[in-house]
Amino acid sequence: LPQLGPHLPSRLTQQPWCLQYSTRRDGFSLRTLYRRGGQPGSPALLLIRDTEAQAFGAFSSSAIRCSSGFYGSGETFLFSFSQELKMEPVFRWTGRNDFFVKGDVDLLMVGGG
Repeated sequence: LPQLGPHLPSRLTQQPWCLQYSTRRDGFSLRTLYRRGGQPGSPALLLIRDTEAQAFGAFSSSAIRCSSGFYGSGETFLFSFSQELKMEPVFRWTGRNDFFVKGDVDLLMVGGG
């Protein structure tokens, strides 16, 4: 998505991306998402379309995985798109805490400050 390019870390703007998980192909399973979530240390881009056709997501500096604690870095951000797929404001790290990403068997959390 070209709208995300200016918000990504500069080292990633020209890198090719690879689809690791798709509900259409892989079903609706967090376990499958974690299993297919990419190499440890590689970044991840989550793009979600909800049941009302709203598009939103997150960039994580680390692969999405099940974890006992939070992981990631200040590069992590949340984003959303309008109905016309125009980029809405990006929500970046506030610096108040290090609650970036946490995966559990029942949930995936992104952003907490």
